[in-house]
Amino acid sequence: MSSDSLILSVFYNDASFIFVLSGFIYQSPSRNDSITSIRYRTLLMELSCRAPYLIFLNGFPMKTQAKNSVPVLNKKKQRKTLIIVPTYNEIENLENVYGQITNAAKACHILIIDDGSPDGTGKLADKIAKKDKRVEVMHRAGKLGLGTAVTAGFHFALDRRYELILTIDADLSHNPSYIPQMISLMDEYDLVIGSRYIRDGGMVNWSLPRLLISLFTNYMLKKILGMEMKDCSGGFKCYTAELIRKINVDRVISPGYVFYVEILYRAVRAGARVKEIPIIFVNRRQGKSKLHIREVIGYAVSVFRLRWLTLIGRL
Repeated sequence: MSSDSLILSVFYNDASFIFVLSGFIYQSPSRNDSITSIRYRTLLMELSCRAPYLIFLNGFPMKTQAKNSVPVLNKKKQRKTLIIVPTYNEIENLENVYGQITNAAKACHILIIDDGSPDGTGKLADKIAKKDKRVEVMHRAGKLGLGTAVTAGFHFALDRRYELILTIDADLSHNPSYIPQMISLMDEYDLVIGSRYIRDGGMVNWSLPRLLISLFTNYMLKKILGMEMKDCSGGFKCYTAELIRKINVDRVISPGYVFYVEILYRAVRAGARVKEIPIIFVNRRQGKSKLHIREVIGYAVSVFRLRWLTLIGRL
């Protein structure tokens, strides 16, 4: 590692475990909130490590080598883009994610799809839409699932002739600052993936069991479905409208989080040009995770079903 790649300042007060392997970053949860502060997460996102194998225990990255400049979106040249934000009980995060999206991509439009959140997320979304004409809200009768929410968003985008469609979580696990880079690549690619598992990508505030499950899941996806991407299961993606039309999202059969896997699988089978860019995934700090054991089981069943349908020629 070059001497200017990384300067570490040791932090001894109950720091969490940070693991870097060939540029992949993992940080475990910490009981000390200061360790996972906004400043810390921002610094960690800038981490670019060249060492083949490093383990940082009680390590605090203070300075990194210079980053490549982030693309600046030109309103006049930018293609018409819709950002889909599915929500369910995200009242603690919605205003923050809205502010970060509009700061990062001022020319983009936002569609908030709320599944009848009992905590008032839908009402807050309406308030945001009233003061910002770039924002629209779709209210659904109840918790109908992530897959159907995103499908509804795709149809909304196609009906209104958007050229690019981007999906992002409402819990700030996906940092909107990556949006300009994703959009800037869409002249060359049909699909850009925010990837946790390529060099300089990673996750913060994940438990080790969850990390291992995620890595194993992506490994099995590549083996079972034959996809070459490093991160097949993430939801931070940018698609061309042409690709969404080509794969016909109404044919997608997978529910929940595996919906994104099937969309990617169909895109690859349709010959899509796919690009992965590194992102740091930060586990939610507010609200509760929507991922439960039944989702994990359903995930596995759906993946094997996709493989079976492929083998019998019915996909």
